[in-house]
Amino acid sequence: MATQVDNMLVRVQSIKTYDDKEQQQLEAWGRHNERYGGTTGKNAVPRVQHYSLTNHPPNGSQGVTLNLNGNPDNSMMIGMEHPQYRPKNLAEGEFKLYEMWGGYLWGRPGVWICNRKIQMPEVQLALSEARKERQDGDIWFDGKGFKARIGGRTKRLVVTDADDD
Repeated sequence: MATQVDNMLVRVQSIKTYDDKEQQQLEAWGRHNERYGGTTGKNAVPRVQHYSLTNHPPNGSQGVTLNLNGNPDNSMMIGMEHPQYRPKNLAEGEFKLYEMWGGYLWGRPGVWICNRKIQMPEVQLALSEARKERQDGDIWFDGKGFKARIGGRTKRLVVTDADDD
């Protein structure tokens, strides 16, 4: 019984991610060079993710596998993070949705900031002044609507649907 319980949760390091099916699957190394998921993807371990949020963790990310009944043949990956890319020193209540190339969406109560180009035509239009002047800008949500800081000035953004003409 003790061995079965000892084997239920094992820290792992990802080797390869398969992101082409209904559920993401991984191959990973566990303790004592135990390999989870085989070498071909056929037996890869399913990864449990939150609804409405998905990501593709870089190889070398660390997580935990839950082995049902202590059996590695019945395992699933839960949680994955990469120590090199994970943001650190966040204040209590803050969050940061991040990627390995440095982009992020950061927030604290009442404020959200994105440091990358936003793929929303109406927001890009509002930031066109910053592009013309070749100035960097920030955009955030203050609980009432979007605001932008462009060239040292803060402006409220008015977002409209172009199809409503």
